[in-house]
Amino acid sequence: MEKDAIVKYFIDHPLEGYRRLAYMMLDENIVSASPATVYRVLSKANLLGKREVKASLKGTGFIQPLHAHQHWHTDITYLKYWWDFLLYV
Repeated sequence: MEKDAIVKYFIDHPLEGYRRLAYMMLDENIVSASPATVYRVLSKANLLGKREVKASLKGTGFIQPLHAHQHWHTDITYLKYWWDFLLYV
């Protein structure tokens, strides 16, 4: 009975993760189950699948400039001097 309620609730809320589902069901007084139990029930029902994950851009690096002065960075600093701010670039 509770397993059916967990599966039905997951079908009604397909974008939520199993942990969030566990607490949402607890708040709505549907089922009192731990996130581990919800995960176990959903995995036995083959409802947990791999989500689409974007490929990481990590390691693609910064394209280095080919010539001097081709890529500039600036630092801007505000200093408070008495009642006024001084701007340094």
